[in-house]
Amino acid sequence: MDTAQTFTPPQSPPGTFWFPSTSSTVAPQVDDLFHLILWISVVFFVLIVGVMTYFVWQYRRREGIAAAHTSHH
Repeated sequence: MDTAQTFTPPQSPPGTFWFPSTSSTVAPQVDDLFHLILWISVVFFVLIVGVMTYFVWQYRRREGIAAAHTSHH
């Protein structure tokens, strides 16, 4: 047997982009919860930015139309 193989500690599989390798039995459930919350956040972010973009485009200033003036704030 080679000496380098004898003294090499076992390597755990590498983790993912977000998490290190799992060290407990609960880790996959925590990872799944994180991914669920992440995707819910992504969906709402895209939805809100889409609605904002629509309203910016819909109510932009147009040439030839004067803005309404108010006498007070």
